[in-house]
Amino acid sequence: MGRGLADLKFGKIVILLPPKYTLLDDPLRVLRAIRFGAKFGFVLDEELKKDAASDEVKAAIVGKVNRERGLCSS
Repeated sequence: MGRGLADLKFGKIVILLPPKYTLLDDPLRVLRAIRFGAKFGFVLDEELKKDAASDEVKAAIVGKVNRERGLCSS
């Protein structure tokens, strides 16, 4: 709890579990984190930024958005 409060105090968005696995589980979490940061002046933790920029997570985001919009080619 203390770490989370410190992160809030310093305006940092951190995912407590390994970010890459969390982002692959829910790829749109990246977009929500960016939107939250922009709205409230927070920055993404360095590990979160690194994992969000990975090819795996980028592909997961594209796949999720395509599925949501019905753009999958089956």
